Amino acid sequence: AFIGLGSLTPFPIVDGGVILKWTLVEQGRTPEQADKAVEQAGLAVSGAAAAAGVVMASRRRWGWAAGLLGLALLGVGMAKGKVR
Repeated sequence: AFIGLGSLTPFPIVDGGVILKWTLVEQGRTPEQADKAVEQAGLAVSGAAAAAGVVMASRRRWGWAAGLLGLALLGVGMAKGKVR
């Protein structure tokens, strides 16, 4: 599950978004629809990282919280195309 979830992060080193996009296109979606689905998947994974960061903060695990929240912000920026 971790590898599958991690592959949907919008980070170039583990970018499964390309595979997801072209799989969706093969299944009949337009490239624009597939791009939107990939963006939504990246935002969902970033949201999960943010939620995990909040949980870590509530448990006073500040290092983990900062790291997860930072990754969530970076993921949102990459999913929206603001960060490369």
